[in-house]
Amino acid sequence: MWRVFWVPRVGVEVPSRLPVLRGWSDLREREASVQIRPGDPILLAPDHRVDELTTLYFSSHPFAGHTPETKRNYATDLCLFFNFLWLHGKLWTQATAVDLDDYRYWRREAAENPQRVGGTKWNRELAALSGLYDWATRPGNGFVGVNRCRLAAWCTTAARSPGSLSSGLRTPAAAMCTG
Repeated sequence: MWRVFWVPRVGVEVPSRLPVLRGWSDLREREASVQIRPGDPILLAPDHRVDELTTLYFSSHPFAGHTPETKRNYATDLCLFFNFLWLHGKLWTQATAVDLDDYRYWRREAAENPQRVGGTKWNRELAALSGLYDWATRPGNGFVGVNRCRLAAWCTTAARSPGSLSSGLRTPAAAMCTG
């Protein structure tokens, strides 16, 4: 599952006695050179790779201007969505409007989900997703072709039936991202 890690607020001593960590003593300087700041989130995929685009997003405006609590909430919300997509064999850059509609159904209505969320929590999750996709489609970025959040039918009040989900829908086993 996707996990959220946080850049430490204090410098971390990299032990030189561990061969795998040789060459990383300047990690703080490397992070600073690409505007990765102490307290920033880092998302690690289930295949143990850092998602470069979300790392760029987390250091960009407007995300970098959010309060620490908003950053924590948004990073966790994105992680939940990324886990949902991962179980469907997709990355966030490959999500379609149907994937987003399925996610909304899972989070808000699916009887199989023991941790459904209400409107306020969903609105925060939607703000997190919209912020990411707004940034990713901004001129000069172009990491995805179209803002999927704007295509999804999230603002409707019509309930979806379980049969309307994409075939083979699998649901997240874990409700939280940890790290």
